[in-house]
Amino acid sequence: MQTPEHIEYLTHPRLCALADRVWAGAPDWPGFSARLTGHRARLDALGVPHADPPAPAPVPPRVGGVR
Repeated sequence: MQTPEHIEYLTHPRLCALADRVWAGAPDWPGFSARLTGHRARLDALGVPHADPPAPAPVPPRVGGVR
């Protein structure tokens, strides 16, 4: 993971799923999918990337053969 945005993109949706599973106690994919809509709205409002992967970080140029 190259940037904080990429970490957020990977982490926040998984935390929503984990919290939902712990709270509900049993798998409920249709219910979770419906509740995820509200979570996505919150993540959008907070500017947290979650739907599309962020742009990759630029690779620094080689200097003397070392990055």
